[in-house]
This record gives sequence, C-alpha cells and structure tokens, in this order.
Amino acid sequence: YGPPGTGKTLFARTLSKQSGLDYAIMSGGDVGPLGKDAVHELNKLFTWANSSRRGLILFVDEADAFLRTGRGSESGNMSEQARNVLSAFLAHTGTESDKFVVVMATNIREILDRAVLDRVDESFEFPLPSQVERRRMLDMFMQEHIHKPTKRGKVIEVDEAIDDKVLDDIAARTDGFSGRQLAKLVIAYQAAVFGSGTSRLTAGLAETVLRYKLEHRDEEAQRAADGHDGYA
Repeated sequence: YGPPGTGKTLFARTLSKQSGLDYAIMSGGDVGPLGKDAVHELNKLFTWANSSRRGLILFVDEADAFLRTGRGSESGNMSEQARNVLSAFLAHTGTESDKFVVVMATNIREILDRAVLDRVDESFEFPLPSQVERRRMLDMFMQEHIHKPTKRGKVIEVDEAIDDKVLDDIAARTDGFSGRQLAKLVIAYQAAVFGSGTSRLTAGLAETVLRYKLEHRDEEAQRAADGHDGYA
C-alpha cells in the first residue's frame, strides 16, 4: 500500500520473476462493470489459478475498488452485487493454498474490508521516496532516457552545466514526487529536446520543464490516483 507511482506493481512483477511462479494481473476497477457476471468471472479466475502447474502470483491492482469496507452495519451503501463479489473473494482465499498467492495493491490500506485484511499475511508500505532516493532515481532515469541512445539511434548531448549539483537541486525541489513522476520528468526532458528540433539538453530547457512539472504536479498526481495516467 502507498501513493500512486511508488512501485507496487513493479514489486509484484519482481516477486513473480524471482520466485519462478507464473504471474497474472487484474484490476479491481474492472470488476464493477461486469455487473451480475462479476461473481461468475471471479470464480473462473480462481479456478484457473488453481490449475497452475508452477504456482501463480495473482496481482490485484486497485484492490479497494471491489474489496472495500461497506458490509453490514458499517455502511449501507454497498450493493448486493458488490457484497456477493466480496463474499466470493473471501471464499476463495479463506484457506492456505499451494497453487496461488494473492498480492493486492491499494493506495489506502484502511479502506479494505476487515475480513480482507484478516486474510493478509504480510503488509508492506511503499512510501514516497526520500531526497536521497530521488537523487538515485534521477541518475537511473537520466542514464536510461537521456544518456543512452534511443532505439532509433538518436543521441542527446547534455550541457556540462547539468552536473551533480544541478541534479542535487532537482532532487531537493521534487519533494513529494513519486518514482513515476520522476521518470516522467526525465522523459519530459527528452521530449523537450526532440520537440525543439535540437539534440541538446541545456540547463535552461531543463529548468523550464522542471518548473512546469512543479506547477502542475497536483494535476498529474490526481490523474494517476484516478487511473488516467498514461505512463507505463
């Protein structure tokens, strides 16, 4: 659990790769539109998960979209269909399994139903990166998107003025940025260079992009929280 863009999905993929298990991903936001078919489709999903020969990591992104609290006296605004889906999920995860493990991600852990939280063996917070971590991420993203030639062989020349001191300053000024937002910042540097018809990233251009990102950070964060972030 943690803010958008902090690496929850990446963690699930890495866990799957290092464990040698199969990997599948679903979004909690896709359950609601299924309507009355949601329980049937969820049952099919778990039947399929139980058929995995190697074992399966089932990653549920935006788990709170259909596993949130709202049953019984806690709230009267949960529909019968939503209660049925929640009950179906609880039925499939009530006992230990050597066929699959469910990994859930949510921005707000406390919003999950109590019975769902009771199913959880381990819980990890993915907080926003510190200044030291943001500095390390900037180095990584600069290497990936700026210093390394593109797939089409285009090379960006970086102004000597963009040195370690400048990157330290960027890391300090981007307090509250997620890893995804930092990646998008550096990708914006690349886009600004190619969009200007040059092949050089100057200190002035980098500062212009940074100021724009800082001014619009709340808008981008809200789009990410609403699931409308196009960055992959």
